[in-house]
Amino acid sequence: MSATLASAAPSIEVDDIRGFTTVFVNGVQTAVSASYPLTVTVGSNTYLLIGVTPDVNNASSAPGGISGTLTFSNDVSVSDGTVGNAVRAATASAIVRPQGAGTTSALQATDTLTMSALLDAVATLRQNAVPEIDGVYNCYLDPVSARQLFADPDFRQLFQGATSSNAVFRQGMVNDFLGLRFITTTEAYVQSHPTLAGLYIRRPIVCGKGALIEADFAGIGADDVAPKDALVHIIDGVAMVTREPIDRLQQIIAQSWYWIGGFCAPSDTTTTPNTIPTATNSNFKRAVMIEHIG
Repeated sequence: MSATLASAAPSIEVDDIRGFTTVFVNGVQTAVSASYPLTVTVGSNTYLLIGVTPDVNNASSAPGGISGTLTFSNDVSVSDGTVGNAVRAATASAIVRPQGAGTTSALQATDTLTMSALLDAVATLRQNAVPEIDGVYNCYLDPVSARQLFADPDFRQLFQGATSSNAVFRQGMVNDFLGLRFITTTEAYVQSHPTLAGLYIRRPIVCGKGALIEADFAGIGADDVAPKDALVHIIDGVAMVTREPIDRLQQIIAQSWYWIGGFCAPSDTTTTPNTIPTATNSNFKRAVMIEHIG
């Protein structure tokens, strides 16, 4: 919630409308409407969402977020419609925050990355029967997030007296640990805290197999796609193109490459508590995001 209701009303203002605009209907993403409502928890109660309207002037504090208005089939109470309350779709993807914080803005300076948060992410993936990647899940995190683990009391106690601890602390990083494979990256998104100056939100992502699928176009080297007057070699799904020499000494060539394909994030809408008792209702189950201060 980005604003408090003066009295009970069917519409509320939120910081980010992404994730509320569509529902899956027979496997097809369909715009939310009175015919296809979405169950949403606002504060402490659930409501049926029937409409979403983006703001003309975007004021979202979320990375790539879109501020706007959510309209429900009945009035939202003032206690639920209070600024700062969490608004969560029933099909929302899992986000783990230290101390059980309900929103990004609720994170405090002491909410750093812990073993507990990582274990919660692993447990969520296993609850949904998400396949592992060569025996573990991948955790993509930036160097600051990785460093915070070494300040976590549970982490230090686990390695206290262990024969492998010397190598871990000498390198300042762990590899396979807690059912996770840690992969450091500089691409993890870092955001300034929405309300606390000088603090930053960091977002490690824990992924299972198939969280993102890459597919190559089968006809990438076909005659009607590849240049006709060139030597084309397909290497690892990439077309390497060499233009034959055009000078008299046959020495000047030109080399280029192209790739035709795409990526998709598959949904698991048919995996529900009815099919797997421990599963969640999330549409996208194969990745869990962790938000913490860093």
